Amino acid sequence: MRSSALVLAVLGLVGCKDRPAPAAPPPVDAAPAPPVDAAAPPPDTGPPALRADTAAQLEALERGNAALAARDFAGALPHFLKAAQGPPSGAAVSALLAAVEALEALDRAPEAAELVDKALRLAPAVPEVHFAAGRFFAGQVDHVRAVRHFERALALEPDLLPVYPLLGAVLVKAERPQDAANTMARYEARLNRLLKALGSPADTPDARRHAIVDLLALLDDERATEALIAALRDPHPQVRMAAGGALADAPTAEAVVALSEAAVAERDGVARRVLTANLARARDALAATLGAPPPPTLPPPRPPAATEKGR
Repeated sequence: MRSSALVLAVLGLVGCKDRPAPAAPPPVDAAPAPPVDAAAPPPDTGPPALRADTAAQLEALERGNAALAARDFAGALPHFLKAAQGPPSGAAVSALLAAVEALEALDRAPEAAELVDKALRLAPAVPEVHFAAGRFFAGQVDHVRAVRHFERALALEPDLLPVYPLLGAVLVKAERPQDAANTMARYEARLNRLLKALGSPADTPDARRHAIVDLLALLDDERATEALIAALRDPHPQVRMAAGGALADAPTAEAVVALSEAAVAERDGVARRVLTANLARARDALAATLGAPPPPTLPPPRPPAATEKGR
């Protein structure tokens, strides 16, 4: 399945590592420190940690995302640029990446390149930022920088599955077929391991299964779709709801049927409402894609009847 936008949940994923604690003071009898050269540049301690999002940034980002979802790139851009202002935060990085997508759609690549560089300066340790940079440079047919950033993203997070197929494609274009084959072999191994983990609730923590669903939602792979449909029967409602949202983002006929059945079978009240909303969204999206009326779905479930004992 494909992400509907370039922003890859940076709001929840951005976070720089804490800086090391200051060193303990030297013992009294230690040799004196060498004199400080006042003219020397200060040591490079890395970029500052990202700060908390402001309300204004979040509001502007939300408005930009709404316009982007409607493919109003020109209308989305001012909101993203506004969200990128202010303190360097997760929302600011997300806005920069979304603004890059809008600028690319508007055929304004030089401006997009400047924002890519700014996002890399703000969050150099965030794999999703390098993924976005790799996608941008691949679109500009800059194979060297595309490969560099894709490989950096995987070095930071080897399970960032959407990177592998794009990196493999760039390596083929760069006439590096063996490296491309090795990349796809790594993809297959990682994907199979994650699919196995998602299908083993007894051995995989709930939070880990939820994270795997979020990753599979970004893939254009039939096996990911099949796994998301199976996750609609996961024992944890949060995982089931995440799977339903992922299927609604890029629905297939099989996904609509599975969502319909899951909504009827669901017994958690919150999850039932979420899955029902996902079903409606998936039906509308599929109908728009096929140019046909939405397929019929099963009616919402009735509350279970009270037993004689409970009356």
